[in-house]
Amino acid sequence: MNDTNRARSQKYLDLALAFCPPEDNSSELALAYTRLFLGPQKPLVYPYESVHIEGQLGGITCDQVKRCYAEAGLKMSTTQHQLPDHISVELAFMAYLAAQEEQDTAQAQTWRQKQRRFLLDHLARWLPSFWQKIENSAAHPYYHEAACTLRMLVEGDLKRSTVTKRYPNIRLSVDTQRCTLCTLCKDSCSPGAISVESTHTALTLLFNRADCNGCRACLRICPENAIILERCPPLDQPRRSQQSSMASAPRVICPRCHQPHIALPWLEQLTRRLEDGKFATQSLVYCPPCKSNLEVIPGHIVSPVQEEPVSV
Repeated sequence: MNDTNRARSQKYLDLALAFCPPEDNSSELALAYTRLFLGPQKPLVYPYESVHIEGQLGGITCDQVKRCYAEAGLKMSTTQHQLPDHISVELAFMAYLAAQEEQDTAQAQTWRQKQRRFLLDHLARWLPSFWQKIENSAAHPYYHEAACTLRMLVEGDLKRSTVTKRYPNIRLSVDTQRCTLCTLCKDSCSPGAISVESTHTALTLLFNRADCNGCRACLRICPENAIILERCPPLDQPRRSQQSSMASAPRVICPRCHQPHIALPWLEQLTRRLEDGKFATQSLVYCPPCKSNLEVIPGHIVSPVQEEPVSV
């Protein structure tokens, strides 16, 4: 891996540390950090993605960011004092992905794809507002310089991630009667043109035509043959997001932890494919973490939080 990529991981790490709260609470930099990001009444700049995207702290954005961390094999520490979508945590995650690209040469392409997806789905959506507010404020020179450096790094990565289109004038749609929201198409999409928007109640499959390079990997992997490829006129502005909804479905709520997980049509399709449909349904309604704690005996599923077995 060349020196440019190695420098990228270090730059992201340096910026992650720059936007962490200073250790010395009485220092000049700590006072500047407090005024800029904490208050006393209202911060000049919120350092959380969720505030810039949703207008409030936490929520769906935090869940989406945590899912990105988990997909890369990471888990938030129980001693971590920052929320998953804090600027310092997200930049540290980018540093980790860039470092993995440097070290794991056999999977370098995979790590580049993860960086591109996180960059487009998260950093590029809110950091322009973040760094612009710092640059326009009377921030401490340290944070002003950090914001300028962040701008150059992210804008450079956006240019680096431009997709080379093999078949540019196409778009995707899905047969909503066939699509189960299994999300295999999203997992196979190297350019990140297919994504999934998650709320507590539903999953929505999204397609960004500007990012699609026409590789057709999604068509090959779709188990229901639900994806439809169509020719269409060229984009007027190829680099602008052209995101549209292709399908949406309600989510299954885990009966133990009450957290949503897979789409309901996908559970129904899996049930049809298994011999013991009723038993399969009672097993699949649990999310993976809760399912790992279930006790299974012939004809029953016993949950640790239930006093009596669920008869099937």
